[in-house]
Amino acid sequence: MNSNSLKAQLSGAALGSYVTDLTINADWVSYRHPDYPWTSASLIEQRFNNSGQTAYYVASGDYVGQVEVPNHYERVKCSLAAHTVKVFDLHRFSEDYGYTDKFVQERSAGGWHVCHEVSDFLTSNFGISGLLYQSAAAHADGQFGYCVAIIPGREQQLPSDFFIPAQNS
Repeated sequence: MNSNSLKAQLSGAALGSYVTDLTINADWVSYRHPDYPWTSASLIEQRFNNSGQTAYYVASGDYVGQVEVPNHYERVKCSLAAHTVKVFDLHRFSEDYGYTDKFVQERSAGGWHVCHEVSDFLTSNFGISGLLYQSAAAHADGQFGYCVAIIPGREQQLPSDFFIPAQNS
């Protein structure tokens, strides 16, 4: 994949119909570590953030959250307070431009490098604070679901009650 060609396509696309205001609501979930504040974010490298750069990852429902977080049973499931995030629809872009498999590859297959490149380029140049993408774990399982990576510092302050822990019954 040619990096300059991808950036040129992203430039045109970002100015087009792939940027949207996505309302995240209680249907979305995040599995939070019980030893840290709900609003904390890991500094560990993930699909759309580099090491040392924080990002919040949320999933479009229980199934997607569970396949994306293999140790979800050790975490606290949180629903999300309604919040609007300006996102780039990476899944639709990748379908339209023939990149689908590039963004669902594992790190060992080079999949994270292209995701980091796209995230850095879009959030730095176009005021986009999140990426809507196809769940790689669900894809590997033959299923489909969405995730959003929200990049702190590029996103307005998240509400203090953004992550809402499930109530014990």
